[in-house]
Amino acid sequence: MTADDVRGRFTWLEYTERATTKMMEMIPDDAWDVRPAEGCRTVGELAAHLYGAERATLLGLERGSMTQEEYNRDQGPAIAARADVRKLMESAHQVRARVLESLTDDGLDTPIKLFYGEFTAAQVIGFVYDEHWHHRGQLTVYLRALGLEPPFIYGG
Repeated sequence: MTADDVRGRFTWLEYTERATTKMMEMIPDDAWDVRPAEGCRTVGELAAHLYGAERATLLGLERGSMTQEEYNRDQGPAIAARADVRKLMESAHQVRARVLESLTDDGLDTPIKLFYGEFTAAQVIGFVYDEHWHHRGQLTVYLRALGLEPPFIYGG
């Protein structure tokens, strides 16, 4: 995999994020504290994790390491309002753009020490990519639990 391959994958993710944005916009103002089932995140916690974890992990990649404390700080609190999720999404997108722009083929092999293990930069970036899809799938289920029909998953 090359840095250009990684950027290509994220170009596709950015295209599909139109649907993610629509999903976030659909969440009613009074639903951010809804917990679909015991043991699950609230809607606001899930929204914060979807983009806050991305931001935190990519900031850790930039630093070359990430502690649990840095992760918690950089992920941020649960989302409580639509304006909060817009700000978080924009912040995550800025960090993502910066990381992708600076990425080099040689840099993909750089070891990154995260609080849950040591990985190459390529693995960390792959984790961020996969995590987005995983949690966006959860968001689809959350919307259905709220009685809402999610938009077509591939943007548009």
